Amino acid sequence: SDASSVAGVSLEWTQLPGGFETQPPAVGLREVATQLATAATAGAVVVHGRTLQMSAPTKLTFAPDTSAEVSLYSNDLLFNFLGSEYQTIHVNENGYACFKSSEYTTASPTIEDHFAAAKGPCFSFYLTDLTFADGADGAGVYVTHLFSGEGPTRRAYATAITYYKARGDGDESGATSTVQAFLEYYTNKTRVVYGALSPALRAVTGPSRGLGVPDDFETTSISSLLTV
Repeated sequence: SDASSVAGVSLEWTQLPGGFETQPPAVGLREVATQLATAATAGAVVVHGRTLQMSAPTKLTFAPDTSAEVSLYSNDLLFNFLGSEYQTIHVNENGYACFKSSEYTTASPTIEDHFAAAKGPCFSFYLTDLTFADGADGAGVYVTHLFSGEGPTRRAYATAITYYKARGDGDESGATSTVQAFLEYYTNKTRVVYGALSPALRAVTGPSRGLGVPDDFETTSISSLLTV
């Protein structure tokens, strides 16, 4: 898709009883909340027009093309993905997260690798070959927990994963890409917000059961969804 048309757009996947792989995501206009990657401490943050409380961002560390296991908010609040509940996720450097541990990883933005059975159930936020230039300008992958309310009424709202100022491996343009994903508790929605994107990159986005490419799957360009 045309990166310039996707920047500033959010895609939201709502889970349905039969799954959501064949359902087009809802499209909205959203801005990346850069504080979820750049803040030095916990505090208030405005996300999608709503004031929330955030934990201090945690920067993940990776060997090239690998995943890091991340705990979700707490043992008693799990994220439901396609009918199963999860306490942890495995965030990969290359723009996706899986709900089960797997030695199989990919940096290839293909439909076959997106749906690969060896990966198990996963969500591609922006699956492509990414690198973070040794952390230059704060580049990295950050995890932040978000809460609504304060005091006795405070409750977990979402876990955010921010791919901040990523570079495409081999992309010599100098352009960076920022993509921010939210796993929302209680609703179990997944929202992905696209900031600045390198026009040199192609990527895959969306959910996967990890059972191989579905027989009825049809590829859709993000650009074709932009009807806002």
